[in-house]
Amino acid sequence: MSDHRRLDLKGVFDVYQSTLRLIGAANATGAITAGAAFHALDKTPEAQQFIKVEALIFLMGVLFFAASYAGLFIALAQINNYLAATQTTERTEWEKIFIGPAKDTPDKYLSEAKTSWIGAVLFGLCSFALFMAGLLFVLFVVLVNLFHAA
Repeated sequence: MSDHRRLDLKGVFDVYQSTLRLIGAANATGAITAGAAFHALDKTPEAQQFIKVEALIFLMGVLFFAASYAGLFIALAQINNYLAATQTTERTEWEKIFIGPAKDTPDKYLSEAKTSWIGAVLFGLCSFALFMAGLLFVLFVVLVNLFHAA
């Protein structure tokens, strides 16, 4: 018998949320840095074209991060609705106010949660891919400028 325990649902969402925040912060930092570089290199128009592309890549990463975070929020809300719909005890006052009555079947809530989760993961992967593409583009620009200067 193993001493290892699986992550529960909350643990999975917490790990994903932490990872997603890191990717979002990295893309935002890349976009801000590209903006600063654009202004710092205002006398070199050939470099500004590359910096515009870098900024666009990182900003797209931020947009995909936001879409992923929205999908995560919707998935969590639908799971909460599922749990409320399958609850056998009387709802508390705050549950009546914030969750309201069940409008769909529990299976419908789970289906919507799954769809939102898949979207959140796909958008998160796109955000990560754009961050890596932005880093590779920065590396490319630096290397081209090093060899061009030599």
